[in-house]
Amino acid sequence: MLDNLLHGRGWIAIVFVLLAGIVFFNVDLLQMNRDIAATAEAAGEIKRENAKLRTQIARLGSSERIQRVAAEAGLVLPAPGEVRYLRSNPAVDARRAAARIEEGAATAPPVSPEPVADEPVVAEAAPVEPVTSEPAPVVPEPVTTTDPALTPVGQ
Repeated sequence: MLDNLLHGRGWIAIVFVLLAGIVFFNVDLLQMNRDIAATAEAAGEIKRENAKLRTQIARLGSSERIQRVAAEAGLVLPAPGEVRYLRSNPAVDARRAAARIEEGAATAPPVSPEPVADEPVVAEAAPVEPVTSEPAPVVPEPVTTTDPALTPVGQ
C-alpha cells in the first residue's frame, strides 16, 4: 500500500496539500506583518501627537503666560495679609447655608478656600485717581473669616 501511495496519485495529493499549507501559512504571515506595520505606524503618529500636545501644555501652563493673561483680565495678586483660609465643618456649614438661603442673605459671592498663588508675583500698582472735592462713595469692606463656625448668621 505504501508503495502504491508513493508511486501513484496519492503522492501528488500529499505534495499538493503540503504546498497549499505552506502557501496559506506564508499568506497569513504576510498579513500579520502588514498589521504589525500598520499598528507601528499608528503608534508613531500617536507619539508625535502626544509630543505636540506636551509642548502645547508646557507653553500654555507657563507661569509667565498665566500671569500675563490674568493681568490682561484685570486680576491682581492680593497682599500677603489679605489671604485667609477657611476651615470646613460640613455638618455646621450645611445647616448655616440652608438658614442663610432661607433668610435671603446668601447673596455674597463664595470665598475660594484655595490659595491664589504659590509664587510671589510683582503686579503693577493701580493708577491713582486725582483728589476731587466730591465725597467718595462708601464701599463696604468684604467680610472674611478664618472659621465659618465663628461667623454670625447675618454676615
